[in-house]
Amino acid sequence: MHEAGPRSSESSSSRLTTVRGQSATSRNMLERAAELFAKRGYDAVSVREIVDAVGVSKPVLYYHWKNKEGVARAIIADFFEQALALRAQAFAENEDLAGALTHYARGMLELAQNRRATLEFGLSVRFGRTSLRVIFDEMREHDRCMVEQWGELISQRGVAKSECERVARTFWSLLFSELLAVLDCPERSGSPQARAADVVNILFHGVMDKPRKTK
Repeated sequence: MHEAGPRSSESSSSRLTTVRGQSATSRNMLERAAELFAKRGYDAVSVREIVDAVGVSKPVLYYHWKNKEGVARAIIADFFEQALALRAQAFAENEDLAGALTHYARGMLELAQNRRATLEFGLSVRFGRTSLRVIFDEMREHDRCMVEQWGELISQRGVAKSECERVARTFWSLLFSELLAVLDCPERSGSPQARAADVVNILFHGVMDKPRKTK
């Protein structure tokens, strides 16, 4: 069995990946805050609105996170953490590259459907639509590390090292388009499994020029 991943992203973006062991209250705050940030924009939402939505006092929020930016960091970190867990599972349970990528893409599309508000808020930060410039810079560094890690994982499945970065970037571009469609075209037909299979088929046939093995 291959390793699930070459190395953790925590060394380069630890501030975005430290949300394990959340209580029910903190989880509820993150979910409500993500919904408010997605609906009205991060800069328009106050701490008071977040705690009122959950039914707790400001000190409770400050106990878990120092301020509103801390809440934003935790929302993004939680999403990244789940994505990393999906990747580890996908590569641990699938020996072939096509199976691992399909498994991961399906999981990410299901996560996006279940966490639409988190995805929408995260993309608003990623595209520089908030005042969270520091987190924006950290997310760009996180993306760079992810491309390196994906390249190493792909090379472990037999792809030439000279092609790994191109394959990794193309896979993520294709998957990213599908993730955006979850927000922009929620009525779009096709299950996460079918759409994940489409992503991998395009990657293998159109980019890698290598037919996908079918079971």
